[in-house]
Amino acid sequence: MDDQEVKELVKRVRGGDQAAATLLWEEYKEEIERAVSMRLSEKLRRVCDTSDVCQSIFRQLLEGLRGPSGREIHGRAHLFRLFVQMADHKIIDHARKLRKTSAASADEAFANLKSSEKAPDQTVSDKDYFERVRGELTESERTLVDLRVGMSLEWEEIAARLKVSEEALRVRWSRLLKRLRQTRGPEEE
Repeated sequence: MDDQEVKELVKRVRGGDQAAATLLWEEYKEEIERAVSMRLSEKLRRVCDTSDVCQSIFRQLLEGLRGPSGREIHGRAHLFRLFVQMADHKIIDHARKLRKTSAASADEAFANLKSSEKAPDQTVSDKDYFERVRGELTESERTLVDLRVGMSLEWEEIAARLKVSEEALRVRWSRLLKRLRQTRGPEEE
């Protein structure tokens, strides 16, 4: 499809032609999916599907084209650059949301682990959270998480097993949670 055909198709889409919108989607779908897939980090792929991002971008483009101040499209390459720019923004938005969710999950897990009376479903939730981040932990951090979360041991018992003071363990724990809050989540670049 050449530049003039793309301009004509965009004009039809602006006029509400659903067949033109479908044709535009079919024309760009694979290129958009490839561009989005290349931009998604491994962490984002776990929670964000490439095709969902692509459909969201396309829906956003259609709304913009049909809106009162629709963007001027100058041809095939211009429209593709617009798609890529929209993909970048959408992926960054997903990354920010995931980062906020990850920090909130760490805060919630920490608060719940301080409580001695946890509901069974919350204990499972805490364990699930730490299982997801397990690969980011050092060996000593994994041991600490296993003892504190996995085996639900008190600080006194953990200190005796590891031959470390309770205070030192609490400091390690606090630093671990702080690091997870700061670094957990996808990289935007």
